[in-house]
Amino acid sequence: MLVANGEPGQIDGAKRALSGAAIGYGIAVLATVLMDVLDWIVSVGGGGE
Repeated sequence: MLVANGEPGQIDGAKRALSGAAIGYGIAVLATVLMDVLDWIVSVGGGGE
């Protein structure tokens, strides 16, 4: 944002890029957690054999 020199279009673009990156990281973390939960469910359900 320092490079934008106060231009609203540049600042808006930077904000969009940062929020997009944050959403991407959030999805990656949620996917990892979901896979761990599903792995736990499968291991508990199939552990009787």
